[in-house]
Amino acid sequence: LAKEKGLLISGGSDFHGANKPKIDLAVGYGKLFIPEEVLDEIRRAHEDSLRATNRTDVSRSAIFVDMDGTLLRKDCTISSSMRDAIKEYCQAGNHFVLTSGRPLPAILEIMDNHQIDFDGSELIISYNGAMVYDCKKKEVIHCHKLCSDDIRTIVETADRWGIHVHTYIDETILARFMNDELAYYTSRIHMPIEYVTDLADAASSGSYKVQCIDLKDRDKLESFRAELLPLIGERVNVFFSSAQYLEFLPKGASKGAALAYVRDYLGLTEDQTYAAGDEENDIPMMQVAGHAIAMANARDEVKKVAEIITRLDNNNDGLAEELVALTHR
Repeated sequence: LAKEKGLLISGGSDFHGANKPKIDLAVGYGKLFIPEEVLDEIRRAHEDSLRATNRTDVSRSAIFVDMDGTLLRKDCTISSSMRDAIKEYCQAGNHFVLTSGRPLPAILEIMDNHQIDFDGSELIISYNGAMVYDCKKKEVIHCHKLCSDDIRTIVETADRWGIHVHTYIDETILARFMNDELAYYTSRIHMPIEYVTDLADAASSGSYKVQCIDLKDRDKLESFRAELLPLIGERVNVFFSSAQYLEFLPKGASKGAALAYVRDYLGLTEDQTYAAGDEENDIPMMQVAGHAIAMANARDEVKKVAEIITRLDNNNDGLAEELVALTHR
């Protein structure tokens, strides 16, 4: 009847703590069980209502935060003081959006390890903007993919240059063999590997990103990029996410484009958005955001587009100071 009338439903189990040992949140005597979907529908209706009425005042701001070299320390961890700063920022009614070149499973692993699960931290931008994911809905809400023909062109050119290349499908890394570059990558990105003969055939339905790695020679990667741009530049974005990583995404995908999508999705204005980063791939989102924050350890070209440069680097929680300042501004 509620569905017929377009009404939300709620349920309770009369939970009052340890004095009722057979009753817990959402679970009661007999077959009483209140599914989480009930709460999901209430949350979804609330978010839809805010967007429909354009109540941007409810969310004071959103910060889009790069991970490696910005949020994470060198050992890929987050300090307790950084976590506290994120929690306080979110509890003040703001949105904290992890925005990374990392694949989605690798981002979810970091969030789980450090319990980053606050209201306001549910949206993730992964694969450098090729995917936007909603943790509460557990679904991809926006994405772009490279076509298999462009993947093949990248792989064939990388082979001529002797450069490592891999791609992704679902929650798996697609590679042809193990080497030093893949071993280094998977020491930081913990995902299963499927070894295949032909990367383009294995990703026939497309892929969010192709990753090329050279651990010693950035100039070689630069020359490799220069050769590829005339071939695929109209359809593919190519940029560095670190000195060793050259990444290929579909043309419509970047951290900047994803920031604009999430900004509109949340009903925010440009002035309510902040972006923090340290590398070349962070520049697009820093240019789209109303306010740009560069880390003290950022590359010079990143600092040139920044409004704020942190006092401390990523290994010393440089971003935490800015989060605290935004929370109490």
